[in-house]
Amino acid sequence: MRSEFMQDVRFAVRWLAREPGFALLAVLTLSLGIGATTAAFGLVHGVLLAPLPYPDPDRIVVVREQTETGGENNVSWPNFEDLRGRVRGATLAAHTPSFETTVLGGAEALRPVVAVVSREFFEVLGTQPLLGRVFAADEQVPGGPAAVVVGESFWRRQLGGETDLQRLSLELMGDRAQVIGVMPASFSYPHGAELWTAIERTPASGLGSRTAHNFLVTARLAPALSLDVARTEMSAVMAEIREREPGISGAAVALHPLHTHMVADTRRGLLILLAASAFVLLVACTNLASSMIGRAARRRRELAVRVSLGASRARLIRQLLTESLVLAAIGAVGGLLLARVLVTALLQVAPDAVPRIDQVSFGGLVLGFTTFVTVLTAVLFGTAPALSATRLPPGAVLADSGRGTDSVRRRQGWSMLVGAEVALALMLLVGAGLLIRSLGNVLSMDTGFVSDDVVTVTLSLPEPKHTGEARVVFYDRLLEEVASVPGVTGVGLTRALPLVGLPTFGMFDVEGGEYGGGQGHYRVVSPGYFETMRIPVLQGRTFSSADVAGGLDVVVINQRLADTYFPDGDAIGRRIETAGMDAQGRGVYATIIGVVGDVRTGFTEPPPPAYYLPYAQRWDRMGAAALVVRTSGRPGALVAPLRSRIRALDADVPVEVATFQQRMGERLADRRFMLLVLGSFAGVALVLAAIGIHGVVAMAVSRRTREIGIRAALCAERSRILWLVSRGTMLSVLAGAAVGLAGALALSRVVAAFLYDVSTVDPLTFTGVAALLLAVAAVAVLLPAARATRIPPRSALMAE
Repeated sequence: MRSEFMQDVRFAVRWLAREPGFALLAVLTLSLGIGATTAAFGLVHGVLLAPLPYPDPDRIVVVREQTETGGENNVSWPNFEDLRGRVRGATLAAHTPSFETTVLGGAEALRPVVAVVSREFFEVLGTQPLLGRVFAADEQVPGGPAAVVVGESFWRRQLGGETDLQRLSLELMGDRAQVIGVMPASFSYPHGAELWTAIERTPASGLGSRTAHNFLVTARLAPALSLDVARTEMSAVMAEIREREPGISGAAVALHPLHTHMVADTRRGLLILLAASAFVLLVACTNLASSMIGRAARRRRELAVRVSLGASRARLIRQLLTESLVLAAIGAVGGLLLARVLVTALLQVAPDAVPRIDQVSFGGLVLGFTTFVTVLTAVLFGTAPALSATRLPPGAVLADSGRGTDSVRRRQGWSMLVGAEVALALMLLVGAGLLIRSLGNVLSMDTGFVSDDVVTVTLSLPEPKHTGEARVVFYDRLLEEVASVPGVTGVGLTRALPLVGLPTFGMFDVEGGEYGGGQGHYRVVSPGYFETMRIPVLQGRTFSSADVAGGLDVVVINQRLADTYFPDGDAIGRRIETAGMDAQGRGVYATIIGVVGDVRTGFTEPPPPAYYLPYAQRWDRMGAAALVVRTSGRPGALVAPLRSRIRALDADVPVEVATFQQRMGERLADRRFMLLVLGSFAGVALVLAAIGIHGVVAMAVSRRTREIGIRAALCAERSRILWLVSRGTMLSVLAGAAVGLAGALALSRVVAAFLYDVSTVDPLTFTGVAALLLAVAAVAVLLPAARATRIPPRSALMAE
């Protein structure tokens, strides 16, 4: 058996060498299909399937507060303390969402990603430091020694890989912190964190009330503790808390596996990409199957002779499948090389928010998947040609009879394959078309401000150099310096950039209002911010240099908040109580001095109620800020002057300068990534379908050359011959397009989460994609058909 297989392999290699053109095209087709599928699976495996790099990762869960309506929140610090230690067999840890802050003491001043964590954090995750240790007991009490654990990359890049940690210290968050440990490169939780400090150094009174949902909580469950039991016991604790504190929103606890929580936002997108790559592979297989059927038909006489000499049909089928397997194996080698290139390119354009993207590699499981796909591909495109070539009795083939019957069956097979190619390509094209329409709508939507010609500068003031009201002094000087830069026509300061920055939620109450209060977004801004961003002022005024600490507390609200809480249009002069999510911040009433237009905080949600506070009165919320600078010239020309002016004021303030359009591009990275990959796959599928259709018609022309010559000799019109040659294929294309449209209608809901202001059954997209595919198919059909009409009758009659 083995010798027969090796004999078939050698025969297949010789056969491919005799037809180098076909072999090259087939290998390229397979390389595209297998390479795309392998690259997509590599991403899915690295992000979604590979286990987390922690001991027993399936025992680590994320704890969330659950409301009566089923909503979920982060956990407040007092609630975390009540939960901690109450569930036997569960170890709980809390940490803040990761954030950027200024750090000094390394090779340069910079803003790395920092997480503030509780004492059980490293125990829950179970990862030991690469060097040094984690926090000691005395470093986790209010006022205790400041310590910091750093990631390996930060340690090597900023600290020179110094192994004597006693010589290393960093200045962050107002403290000179001793570097006590280095975590391995595989440890990066929460996502992107490079430094970790201890929560417990902050007094509990400064960590917020039960209404301040500021902390992410993870738990490690003992092997004997099931998820359901842990959830029940934690929910019982929450019920006790709610009974004591009836005003809180938490009614129960929801538990999610850590892996599920980490990849929740990327799972759908990556699975869509894997499915799209599978479509490309299927298009490649149908393309090759149609070509192989035609070539197998040429070999019927050879195969019939072998049957007459005693070869069984099963033996011939095995030989033909071996040839397909050899072809697929060569294509797999090219596919693996292409997959590596594709993954490298995808990693360059993948959004930074994709977790575990650094885990993508070509390990044993990915190679095993490629092997499986290779064998499956060989079966898919090789079975039909093998069965077709060995179907007829050898006597009929040798006598050149039965030809008409076989020709009809073969044409039917080709028609089905052409229809399948068209249907698959059309479904991919519709998905890409919907994403293109969606992205176009996002880029053209009314954001509520004008971002053209705006440069942004994000910065974070190091403490204790800039603390308290000293921040206001620095920001005032900064605004003056930037305003004096040639070409600057406006400058403002904000705690968070609109649309592209992280929104800040805040509670508010309307004084004496029948509508009470609610929750909205708030921003702390400077005078000049609204003018620079060209946010329209609808009533009253915005902030001025007179709105300072110690003066009248003032606030500007947006149109949405005014319409909701002041429907009679009497907002100016009224007062609202503003705070963050923490009820401890209550008691400050601010007078409404102006109403401005609504500004979007997200690409798919309508503008929420929002209010703005002057930075001179809320300097405590302005440790980190962003400048917005409008220029009359080219925005890129401002980058160097802005850097130099800020460094002249304080070289210890790291800055990141980018145009607002670049910030928009970063926020839209997930949509662009999905569009880029799905669009590329759709384009490949379209090209493969066009090549397949062209090949089918060309094959049909070659098989019917004598018939075409006879018709031409009998003075048949060229248009009649053209229709005769192209009719069957175009009917198959139309049938495939109909099936593809039906499939696209069903599958378009899969990309619904990535769409903005576009229906999943958008008629413009569906008709446009169908028209494009039919036009490409028509060209692919008419080119060989037109060549057939130009064959001289004498040459056609002598062809056989």
